[in-house]
Amino acid sequence: MGKTNAIHKLLIFGLLNTLLLGSPTILFCQSPKIAILSFIRENYWSDHYVKINNKQSIDGQIIVSPSSIEVPVKTELLVDLGNTTLVRMGPGTKMNLAFDETKITGFLSRGSLAVKVPPSNGLDIQTIDGVISTPNQNQENVVTINFVNGKTQVKTISGFASLNGILITSGESFTAGDSTVKNVMLTPHSSVYSYLVIPAATILFNLFKSNQTTYRSNFGVEQTNVGPIK
Repeated sequence: MGKTNAIHKLLIFGLLNTLLLGSPTILFCQSPKIAILSFIRENYWSDHYVKINNKQSIDGQIIVSPSSIEVPVKTELLVDLGNTTLVRMGPGTKMNLAFDETKITGFLSRGSLAVKVPPSNGLDIQTIDGVISTPNQNQENVVTINFVNGKTQVKTISGFASLNGILITSGESFTAGDSTVKNVMLTPHSSVYSYLVIPAATILFNLFKSNQTTYRSNFGVEQTNVGPIK
């Protein structure tokens, strides 16, 4: 009888120990938010690489938040965050990018961004000129940010954006240091419409389906989609 009780106590102790040690992993560990990269290069075999955290990256690579990203010249980068959230970085862009289920944040050191932010998601990108955000999160917002020649320019393709609290509505742009916003002409064949205002599922489908498929894009450069290495 005493031996049986001892065995029961040992089993109960082992079970409690397993639950206590395992509970932090089971209850508190969450999968990090991830994103998938897709490159657009003038020459696929270029010696210039997109760098993620100072390391060379490959097309179709998965990254986690936060990440330091550096895009070389003659290359553009599409970051698919899922849930139709897309970030397109132009040639020569350098930034720190962070993201979760509800917000995209980061610091843009140089270059340009085009960001598609779905409803219920926010944007908070900083440059030396201030903060670019999306004040209305009840709708989809599509915004471009250019930081060149030491000045930040924000253009709203659809929805709303703001630079240091100055509201920029659809079809308007604002440059840091200016006194007023300006009206801009939007075309359906611009880079933003061509590569952002489309379902993210379509991009992923093309990314995984194509295997070294090359074609001529609207910008006169070759776009190459390479599926993830298996």
